[in-house]
Amino acid sequence: MFNFRDNFLRLMQNWEFAIPNQCLWIAYIDPYPVGLNARDFLVYEGTDGSKKPNNITGELTKLTSEQYQRTQAGCVFINGVQIPAETLDFDHVNLPKGAGRGFIPGIVSQNRASFNPVVTRIIESNLSFTHSIIRPWLILASHYGLIARHTKDIKNIKTNLQIIQLAKSTANSPLINRKIFRFYNCVPVSYTPSNLPYNTTDLETFEIQWIYSHYNIETLPDKDIDVVIKAVQKYPAMKALDKITDGKASKIVDKASKIAGKITDVLDTVDKVKRAAEQVGIL
Repeated sequence: MFNFRDNFLRLMQNWEFAIPNQCLWIAYIDPYPVGLNARDFLVYEGTDGSKKPNNITGELTKLTSEQYQRTQAGCVFINGVQIPAETLDFDHVNLPKGAGRGFIPGIVSQNRASFNPVVTRIIESNLSFTHSIIRPWLILASHYGLIARHTKDIKNIKTNLQIIQLAKSTANSPLINRKIFRFYNCVPVSYTPSNLPYNTTDLETFEIQWIYSHYNIETLPDKDIDVVIKAVQKYPAMKALDKITDGKASKIVDKASKIAGKITDVLDTVDKVKRAAEQVGIL
């Protein structure tokens, strides 16, 4: 008799069949377009005598800086993403009344459905990413339009979104990329209202809708992951690092160990002197 349970557990040992963790992902908005700038936003939206309203110079510099956007954590303001699905329209071919009799109508394809927007959930912080970056971006896009422009054009308002889904490999090993969604020529077109109740301290978030021209999906890794895992299990991590760094990793660790040993020796000596001083009544 076929054992369904044992078969399922055996298949679970294969990396490609293991269940991924849905929360392991990072997202990047890159690049921030040239058209998103404080000067032009002030020209279109205006300000007052103080020149403070609609002046997003400081916010742009801080919120799009490397620490918030380009580390291995991706864009830290994004804490949720909705990837759109695909739909193919179809129709049944019906013959004139009575001509089809008992025959089953044929099925023909129609158009591939228009892309639904990508939705990102943005957290609210003291400097609001939604109101300081997304709002001006949306407004400037309404003035410039969506025609194709060079990336360095002052009116280019498009960017690319990249969502990387991660997966575990082995214990004490870093996460690896398992799937990458890339959306091209993206522009934010809407964000949800801001709700300010008195009776909650929940994290405030905004849902941003992005339109895009096209997208693709890359499935990783390109090598057989089971082979990679076996190699990691066979050779210690330091040997793998040595292979990558031409032996420099071991040397760095050895130096660090020697320094740590010297520090330990000094601390032990200080401790011994302290105990001796206490015995003779100096301390």
